[in-house]
Amino acid sequence: ASPYGETESMKYGSDAIADWPMLCALLSAASGATWVSVCQGAGTGTGYSFHANMAVVADGTDEAAKKIQLTFSNDQDIGIIRYADAGYETALGIVESAGIGIPTIERKDGNV
Repeated sequence: ASPYGETESMKYGSDAIADWPMLCALLSAASGATWVSVCQGAGTGTGYSFHANMAVVADGTDEAAKKIQLTFSNDQDIGIIRYADAGYETALGIVESAGIGIPTIERKDGNV
């Protein structure tokens, strides 16, 4: 969440809100990431942004393959959900077509 970078002037005014990186970090940990961190700064200045980072050890095992699939797909999906929650049409279309339920969004079929 960088109010001077990728989240500047988002439709719903979440410029300086850091809850999405925290959710991303928790989702990465729950998905099986080997390493998860939450940082501030990262190029935009200390105190002006929060970022979540993760890594997964790819050791060739079936367990690692599952963790890789979950972690990387969930990392991408939470970004789509964030932009859908903010009201961006492209993200809303992806959410709708995938049948993803988001509590703050009523889908065209009347479900949330």
